[in-house]
Amino acid sequence: MNVDRGIGLVEGLVDKRRSDEHMVAVSALRAISAEVHRGLTSYEKRWLRAAAVAHSHPKAVLTGRAAARLTNMWVVATSEETVELMLPSGGVPQRSRWAEGVSYHRGTLAPHEIGYIEAYGGFAVTTPIRTAVDIAIRHGFAEGLVAFDWLLASRTTTRDELEATVDAMRGKKGVAVVRKALAHAVANSQSPYESYARALLICAGLAPSTQAPIGPYLVDLLIGRVVIEVDGEVKYDDATYRPLAETLRREREREVQIQNSGYVVRRVKPADLLRDPDGFVAGVMAALRANGSV
Repeated sequence: MNVDRGIGLVEGLVDKRRSDEHMVAVSALRAISAEVHRGLTSYEKRWLRAAAVAHSHPKAVLTGRAAARLTNMWVVATSEETVELMLPSGGVPQRSRWAEGVSYHRGTLAPHEIGYIEAYGGFAVTTPIRTAVDIAIRHGFAEGLVAFDWLLASRTTTRDELEATVDAMRGKKGVAVVRKALAHAVANSQSPYESYARALLICAGLAPSTQAPIGPYLVDLLIGRVVIEVDGEVKYDDATYRPLAETLRREREREVQIQNSGYVVRRVKPADLLRDPDGFVAGVMAALRANGSV
């Protein structure tokens, strides 16, 4: 999230109890203009909900996916997404006191595991490493790999620092998942959904290469002679990079040259990965068998 954009959205929040029919609730206590809300992307809506909850719970620390949203870490939510909070006391309120869309997690946070975001009014979040660890433990290997890939790709930390963190967790619940996510994490993933697709393939027993070279091109994922390309929607929005017609022409020329080099190309959209992960893996396996790669 661009800082100026985030500040503008947070400044647009009002007390839900004082809102009217022209406002839309984004949390149990905060609302925003319906016109502004209509123009938000799915990502921005989740970001704003996390920020709204943070302002409504000043004594809590945002963790997990919520902390990732507010610090621009990659997130691929594979289950219902709540705004995750922890209390400095280590306890949790009675469930009947949880606001809608909010979940609390029991546990302690060391001072070095808490950071503060001042730009949007000031609230506490877990540090990136703790955030990635929590995501892996709570939401599994695939989401954890997405977070660890981001840590390395963004140069937020080093593999040595991550390995030291995991070593210090020896014997703790969930450390095996964290260790597996770190073992497979790479520094050259280009997007959260590329990382998520790779995680699905790893869980199926495959070993895809990331940003593999084929002639003058780098492909997202490569297994044997099968190329997997994860299409980001922004590439085709006709505005961010280049006109849509030119994008499509270049993509087609690139794909033809890769195919002429003896590779099979399978393309997948993020929405398809989320909607049917098993179907994605089955399609790749079928391509590998047809190509004699397995």
